[in-house]
Amino acid sequence: MSAAKSIDACTAFFLLPTICVAVSIFGCSPRQPTAPSSPASGDNVSVVAGVDTTKENLNSNPPRNDKTPAVDLIPGNSIADTAADLSMVHPTEQLPPTDALALRQEAKQLADEVIRRFPNSPDALEIKARFLMLFGETEAAKNCWLAALKLDANYAYALQGLGKVAILNSEFEQAIEYLKKSIPSQPTNADPVHDLSDAYMKVGKPDESIACLRAFADNNPQSALTFLLLGQSYLAKEQFEDAEKAFRTVLQISPGQPRAENGLATALVRLGKREEAKQLLASQKANRKANDKNRSPEEVFRDELKELSKRFHAVAEFYSANGDKPSAEQVALRALVLDPNNLQPKALLVDIFQEQGRLKPALELVGQLAVSDQENPRWPYTRGALLILLKDKKGARQAYEEVVRLAPASAAGYESLARLAIEMRSDLKSAVEFAQKAVEIRGTAADYELLAQAHAVNSDFSRAHEYLSEAIRRDSANEDYLEAMRQLRKAMSRSE
Repeated sequence: MSAAKSIDACTAFFLLPTICVAVSIFGCSPRQPTAPSSPASGDNVSVVAGVDTTKENLNSNPPRNDKTPAVDLIPGNSIADTAADLSMVHPTEQLPPTDALALRQEAKQLADEVIRRFPNSPDALEIKARFLMLFGETEAAKNCWLAALKLDANYAYALQGLGKVAILNSEFEQAIEYLKKSIPSQPTNADPVHDLSDAYMKVGKPDESIACLRAFADNNPQSALTFLLLGQSYLAKEQFEDAEKAFRTVLQISPGQPRAENGLATALVRLGKREEAKQLLASQKANRKANDKNRSPEEVFRDELKELSKRFHAVAEFYSANGDKPSAEQVALRALVLDPNNLQPKALLVDIFQEQGRLKPALELVGQLAVSDQENPRWPYTRGALLILLKDKKGARQAYEEVVRLAPASAAGYESLARLAIEMRSDLKSAVEFAQKAVEIRGTAADYELLAQAHAVNSDFSRAHEYLSEAIRRDSANEDYLEAMRQLRKAMSRSE
């Protein structure tokens, strides 16, 4: 038997599907039904694929990270060639409301429709409460959250929302009780932690404020707002050295924040560093004069459009999680009409288009996301998977090379390049190099199996046997690996 035939024989079983995208990579995981993307009291940080895409807003509290849409791809005939499909990426026929009253009426109608369709869902009540809070209808929002707790007594977002309402009503002890209950089930959500710190400070308990902020900051070292509140709590305790460190951390994460600069200046004065404090305040004053201007009504309205776009996206996520993809698509597109720069509905639409095999509009949106979110490796990764399905393997290789550039410490790009080289039967030596890199970074049984594939297609059967044996040692119950070993041994015996 020829060497080429031996290679094909021993790798026929190895070559499992090479587009392995339904895995947890870059924050991507198969979608599960979830609560809305963030509680009602936040929404000032845009998060895509677990990556913050805006500076943390120090004037309000950030929401929890959204569940990242899955990157599952369903092969098949694309139905994206029609003008109608492509036009959905650019919904030019739709226009946002021209005044705040019409905008709020549309938003309330959407929230009411969610409640009508899902009357027994605490998530639906949370969605409506979020809209109501944005419009200042605090008591109505409170009633929604109380209703949600009747459906689920431990519903974290209702507890958090009620804590926010209690703070607004100066009921700080009650706020503390609600917020303490809401935190354990959402450990990465800064919002209830910040609210709890606020409530503690209002009742004169800076030690408790410091404790809850410190615990969160230890696991979330890039949360500028957490360190800002921590600095303010240290000031209240007259722990000026600790306050200085906290405020300096804020300014490292998010330079130029006035509240952090003011707090740092106060700490510096109390520590006897008056000259540094004086220079800091002078610089801040100059910057404020350069940047101060009154906001126009148009700017205020645009901000409201942006906030409502985030809430429309939460509704789209809710519909998607509950299996109603057409409604999810419609609402996500409307979210983009309200704010064309909102990355979250674009990411959701990529998910929906992929699931439906509408590859070309998905690819177009991924291109837009890659431009807007240039440092996020998810987009070239998804682009590569889409291009493989569209039979553009050269483009896919370029996309995966970009993944490696953006995320050199992740195995995902190397794995994809190795699989692509094996499938294309081109530059096979690079397949070994990429697979070896995946093993070094991650070292799972699947990585060793991939390295075995790479050696097999290079006719190095002894190495293939070595690494496949390691894969089996790590995952001895995997029938695919055991069958691959049988096929490899047959190929080895025929090549002798």
